[in-house]
Amino acid sequence: MLLLCAGAGLALAAHAQDTFRFEHTCVHDAVIAKAPPPTRVPQRPAASRRRSLQDVPPAGLRISFDMETLPADERACTSVGQVVVIGRSGGPSCSRQVADDCQYTCTARDILSPADVDLLSSLLPAVAAWYGAALEFREYIPRPDRLTVDTRASCGFSGAVPIPAHLGAPGLAETDVAILVTARPVAPGSTALAFAGPCQEDQGTPRADSPRGTPYSPRRPILGHINIVPLVLTGPSAESWSKPKIVDRVLKLLIHEVFHVLGFTIDKLRQWPCPADPRFNRHRRFTSTLRPCTDALPSGISSGISAAPEPVATFDRESNGVGYTELGVQTAAVLAQARAHYDCVCGGDGGGGDGAG
Repeated sequence: MLLLCAGAGLALAAHAQDTFRFEHTCVHDAVIAKAPPPTRVPQRPAASRRRSLQDVPPAGLRISFDMETLPADERACTSVGQVVVIGRSGGPSCSRQVADDCQYTCTARDILSPADVDLLSSLLPAVAAWYGAALEFREYIPRPDRLTVDTRASCGFSGAVPIPAHLGAPGLAETDVAILVTARPVAPGSTALAFAGPCQEDQGTPRADSPRGTPYSPRRPILGHINIVPLVLTGPSAESWSKPKIVDRVLKLLIHEVFHVLGFTIDKLRQWPCPADPRFNRHRRFTSTLRPCTDALPSGISSGISAAPEPVATFDRESNGVGYTELGVQTAAVLAQARAHYDCVCGGDGGGGDGAG
């Protein structure tokens, strides 16, 4: 059984001469719960070309990080003593007891220098290259000719981020997903080093122009927002940044957060294909609400099912006599990969019972 992580730990230790050591706590679920759902923006696919055996393999996922939002973000620190809002709106002063919807007073370590921006500019292309090598599109999922986002829609977590005009029409060439970058501080006591999520998505498949028999796929994120806490860049000394270990840890942090932009978030995981019939089209016309997976069952069977075999389910667990619940993905492909990885033989049929993994 592949379990969903409620949080992720990533230690970032500086050089011995530095006086800080901190760990990353993933706050994705908390920040995305306060944001509006992603805006659906239909994309125009590139001209279809059937690949032959002589053609090169399909290109990997193409991510474009937009740093134009860094200097224009009113929630980022530019001077010591400046007061910025953390959360959706201002309120009392931020403290260890009040970490959201509060006013934060900027310190020197919250301000990015030109060298810090240059460092970030060198890290993000490495993240994009990692994803380009790790992920590629399935044959039936259309890639946009030019990625086009809605510049009038809301985007951003812990406050909106203005969408640069150049991301609208005519759109970005050679891009599958664009990510807006900010460097906003967090309240005292927070151990979050970054947070991210999707803001806009395409229409998924099958579509009106899809070939007959095109399998179902969820709406794909096309625009997201990632915030890197300034201390991640300003905290380590120049000598620390010369050590591969520090660079590697920050890259892992960024890769982790970009996964959230790409759809590794609970709401998007619930949109995965139905375990009983992965090709079942869950999309509905004129609404973003998906069809439940019980609709994928043969007629007359669904009425006898007490719990829908959804891709994400809640499982009862027990440890040292204490009961608790966990969320888990139970699609056939995920279960097969998990069982192969752990070399286990698991009971159950993956339908949501205790023997699912």
